Amino acid sequence: MHTLFLLALGQLAAEVMMLALVVGLIFFGAKRLIRLGRDVQGKGEAGHATHSAAETSGVGQDASGALRAAAPTPYPGKGPFGSAGTLY
Repeated sequence: MHTLFLLALGQLAAEVMMLALVVGLIFFGAKRLIRLGRDVQGKGEAGHATHSAAETSGVGQDASGALRAAAPTPYPGKGPFGSAGTLY
């Protein structure tokens, strides 16, 4: 009886570890796909090199052509989330 209990406990532990592995792979895979999607759209860190000087300096133009200042960010020169405009 004692051996059967230990076998069941070991099986439960193995299933919990497998579930944690699957959840971790899904989470990090989704994160990687989001990052890849941003890079393809040119909005990731690789896309920052293609911005014009006016965009990177925080000054741009609105629809009427008038100059406007960019919204303030937590850290100068960084994106709205504090790290080159990315969530991670």
